[in-house]
Amino acid sequence: MLHDLHEAVTGDILPMFKTVEIRKRVEKMQNRILKSLGVSEDKTIKKDLKLVDLIAFLYEIKQVSPNILIPNKLLLTKKLQKNN
Repeated sequence: MLHDLHEAVTGDILPMFKTVEIRKRVEKMQNRILKSLGVSEDKTIKKDLKLVDLIAFLYEIKQVSPNILIPNKLLLTKKLQKNN
């Protein structure tokens, strides 16, 4: 699937940072990439892809545990950073 091909350039932009202007620029970038590859998106599944993308985003967020803020884990993280 190519619906997020632009993320190879922009990285994943969180929904709360996607202003109207950013959305327009990302869409333009996406269209340029698709055109250069000689492919096009299937518009009939656009809504389905958006839903699947949102589900994947929510899954990723759920994987980040708030317990990383526990003082012992923060201390361990700082120790690991010093060793690198």
